[in-house]
Amino acid sequence: MLEAITASTPEEMRMEGFYNWTSPLVRKMIQEKYGVEYSDKGMREVMYRLGLSFTMPTYRLEKADLEAQLDFIEDFDKVKKNSRTMK
Repeated sequence: MLEAITASTPEEMRMEGFYNWTSPLVRKMIQEKYGVEYSDKGMREVMYRLGLSFTMPTYRLEKADLEAQLDFIEDFDKVKKNSRTMK
């Protein structure tokens, strides 16, 4: 289980339409593969014991501002170039 969720996405494990692992998805995979049921809290505790953690998504890419991203990349490139010449 640990290798499956750290080395692949849910979609790669034939859970189409899901791109990130969540405790409900891990529960579903374990139930289907091993016939063992966990509560959501129990699954999170198992994942924590295995050294896994989670974060909540903070934004959605479809809302990203392409122009702001391009401005950032241009500004960042300038900062990188300036830092190299200062050494």
